[in-house]
Amino acid sequence: MRGATVTLLADRRTEGALEVARSLSARLRAAEPGSNVVLIADPAFRPRTRGAGSRDPGEIVGPASVPALLGRLPAQGYVLLAFLGPVRQQVVAALDRSALVVLLTDVAVASLRAAQRTLRLLTEVGYPVDKVVVVVVTANPQASIDHNALRSALRRDVEQVLPRLIASDEDAAAYDALVSRIRSA
Repeated sequence: MRGATVTLLADRRTEGALEVARSLSARLRAAEPGSNVVLIADPAFRPRTRGAGSRDPGEIVGPASVPALLGRLPAQGYVLLAFLGPVRQQVVAALDRSALVVLLTDVAVASLRAAQRTLRLLTEVGYPVDKVVVVVVTANPQASIDHNALRSALRRDVEQVLPRLIASDEDAAAYDALVSRIRSA
């Protein structure tokens, strides 16, 4: 059985980050039948999403000690760690174990600035650039997104544009493209 640990980072202003994490977990579970897929959601998500959306069947609300939790997880299967807010001790512990980091942002200026800071920090601490992908979350997947402007603002390409919720085959295909990237990490 294959697997990997993936860390999803989102700014506090990025709307729909938990829904994206849950959808990604569900699509990964469908792509890897029989594999363990565990979503560990940062407790910071709770106040903003109370009552919104259904919980992922493998979801765990992260305890105070992510390193302790990671030590108890099976070595096989996929672990998605979803964090909201700045890089802190818990996030660093997750990054140490991660094969891939998915930075979630939206097109709002404040979110893009937070993504810039996070990318700069990851570079400064020596995290491998090829293990970090930027994903834009949008409420309207049909809206035009200026990839050149995003590339200019973030100084790197956007890997994927994901809708907050899967409402069509195109939306599902966007998630499946990121799932493929995760499976090859």
